[in-house]
Amino acid sequence: MKLLVRLPHYLRLFIAIFRMSRNPEDITQAFEMSDALDNLGLNERMLARLSSDPECLQVIKSRKRLKEIDLHALQKLPEGTFGRIFADHMLHNNLDPNYYRAPEIKRDIDYIVTRNRETHDFWHIVTGFDTSRVGEISIHGFMMAQLETPISSILAGGSLFTASLARPQHLTKIWNGITTGYTMGTKAKQLFATDWESLYATPLTEVRERLQLPQVS
Repeated sequence: MKLLVRLPHYLRLFIAIFRMSRNPEDITQAFEMSDALDNLGLNERMLARLSSDPECLQVIKSRKRLKEIDLHALQKLPEGTFGRIFADHMLHNNLDPNYYRAPEIKRDIDYIVTRNRETHDFWHIVTGFDTSRVGEISIHGFMMAQLETPISSILAGGSLFTASLARPQHLTKIWNGITTGYTMGTKAKQLFATDWESLYATPLTEVRERLQLPQVS
């Protein structure tokens, strides 16, 4: 009976994986995967990992959300600051920082998923991983090390599988991206608890130093 109850969620997960393999830019499928994983109880490991860190647990219990981001206001900050570089990146790539779908927050894991979605683009800036396919997979390697999030494992494994079958010329780049991101994630300070809004006016080089991340040219 339990299998029959879980079956629709597995089906939803596999459909989302298939659709995203056909169109990696379809971010809505990542949301579908995340929701299915949650319904299957597979996000509990991520919850346990973050709850074991006192700073992360404090953020989780606070339920603190990001304020709506005004990219044009951030663009007025001095060049080289975290907020200015973030705004330039988002506007140049026509990305909306307020786009991500947020679930209703009733449980700790709801908040964790929401915060991960809200701050995902910040992680790209501080790690230096771009928004190309390899860059996205690299950030998921980083997130595997930091959060033990199942969706990152699925996306990384799926990218390797797809490349092996359809784009073998990209296999080495994808593998290197995953391993580079993972290694960086094991050495960096835990990013989940970062007070990003307080860092907007701080030089990006200093932000990376605080977070124990390598400088990227």
